[in-house]
Amino acid sequence: VLRMFYYMFGEETFMQGVRHYLQTKYGLYFCSKTPFLCKFSFLLICSKYSDADEEDLFEALQQFVQLEEGLLPADTDVTTVMSSWSSQPGFPLITVERNYAGATNRVTLRQERYVTYGEYNQNLTWWVPYNFATAKNPGFENTKVEGWIPQNSSSWEIIVDSLDADDYLLMNKHAAGYYKVMYDARNYRLISDAIINNHSLFPSTNIAQLLIDAKDFLDYDFVSYPPLLDLLRVRGHA
Repeated sequence: VLRMFYYMFGEETFMQGVRHYLQTKYGLYFCSKTPFLCKFSFLLICSKYSDADEEDLFEALQQFVQLEEGLLPADTDVTTVMSSWSSQPGFPLITVERNYAGATNRVTLRQERYVTYGEYNQNLTWWVPYNFATAKNPGFENTKVEGWIPQNSSSWEIIVDSLDADDYLLMNKHAAGYYKVMYDARNYRLISDAIINNHSLFPSTNIAQLLIDAKDFLDYDFVSYPPLLDLLRVRGHA
């Protein structure tokens, strides 16, 4: 979960909050902004993080996240979005529903708790941060949040600029979000074709998530064989 917000809020903003938290909570000071110390302080916060002091961490992050427009949903704060992850079990499955005729730029995102055989679906929902890459705007270097699926909303429509029926849509850049993503067969084919045509563009984390998720979805009868077979074509190119 911390990794997700590290990417979604952006490294600089997130680490400013972490350094402030470590200074006020433990008296630890990191004056340098070198990558090593950023990673070290991130590991330190992970090792010390607990339910007992999550409120202090959220408040420290809030001080810096609120300074950058667009990182938080309107009228919502860090405590609200992050506690939706820390206060309940499991993680979401995000189903992407595309419209290939008519308004092709309209996409519906559905969230539900990811459960497998023998598990009970408690109808839990989260504040889900998302971002996406398309054929016209891959932008994999930018992992900051582009929008949110609100908690208590099982379905959320978004507009993806300049998305045509023959363009791929890939959610969750660098697999930063702590959730699984499921597509329809046509979009799986569009994604796998794009990876084969330009494999160096796509982060290995995204390719790995696509393959792992599709295999899991097949095991639990969420998808049929064609999407997985489509994705398996990329193994010889990535």
